[in-house]
Amino acid sequence: MKWNYHELILEWKRQLELGLKEDRVQEDWTTQIAVNQDPHRWVEAKIVAKSGGVWVGQHACSALKECSHLVESEFQSNLNDGESFETGTELCTWRSSALEILGFERTFLNLVSFLGGIATRTQ
Repeated sequence: MKWNYHELILEWKRQLELGLKEDRVQEDWTTQIAVNQDPHRWVEAKIVAKSGGVWVGQHACSALKECSHLVESEFQSNLNDGESFETGTELCTWRSSALEILGFERTFLNLVSFLGGIATRTQ
């Protein structure tokens, strides 16, 4: 199947929203404890590779921006989809509220890790 850019972003958005709904971050104790003082505190998070592979998160970062409830949130992919990377590579940078980043991270990492594993094995 060949996807155009907008269809790909919409599919990522759909998958991320399904994951967020299933994850129920508002009920997650770890998230609640971590953001207890100020859930709207602005933070920066960096996703760093634990091992080498092939990146598939560029469009997922764009979809996160569309899922975000905060206009000023940033979700920047540092690589293009299909690019190889080594251990320690900074794959993407997120800037948003602590609550939003903790809400997105598990679903994003699960999806991108799964598809990145497939891309790496089939390269």
